[in-house]
Amino acid sequence: MDPEKTAQKPQTSRRIKWILCISLAFNLAIAGLIIGASFRHDKDGARLRVLRGHDFGFAPYIAAFEHEDRKEIARAYMKENGGLRHTRKEIRLEFKKILTALEAQTFYPEGFKALLQAQQSNLAERQKIGLELIYYKIVQMDPQERAQLAKRLDERLRHKPRSNP
Repeated sequence: MDPEKTAQKPQTSRRIKWILCISLAFNLAIAGLIIGASFRHDKDGARLRVLRGHDFGFAPYIAAFEHEDRKEIARAYMKENGGLRHTRKEIRLEFKKILTALEAQTFYPEGFKALLQAQQSNLAERQKIGLELIYYKIVQMDPQERAQLAKRLDERLRHKPRSNP
C-alpha cells in the first residue's frame, strides 16, 4: 500500500463522516415534506436537480461552504446536539421503537402515529439548529463571500448529484 494514501484516508474519512452526519440529520428532518413535492423549474425553465439526489435538506448549502466553514458549522452542530454518538444513539432508539411497533402482533395506529410525531419533532429541532448555524454563518459574510457562496450553491443545484457506487 502507498503510505501517502493511507496517511490521507483517516482525515478524509473523518471529514466525510461529519458531512454525512450533518446531512443525514437535515435530510431526515425534511424528507417527509419533500417526498410529495414536484420538481421546480428556475426562471429559465431549467429543471433544478437537487431533488433527484440523496440530499433533500441543507446538504447543498453545506456543500457550497468553504472547507473551513463546513468544519466550523459541523463542530457547532455537534456541540449543540450533544455530539455524534449521542445523535446516532437517539436516532437508533427512535427507529427501534418504530420497528417494534411495526413488528408487533397487535398494531396500535395511534401509538405508531405518536412515535412518528416524536421522531419528526426531534428531527425538526435538529433542523432548526442547523438552520440557525447556516443563517449565522451567512450573515457574518461580506457581500463578496455571499456572492461566492451563491455561485457555488447555484452550481450544486444545477448539476446532477454524484451517485454512490
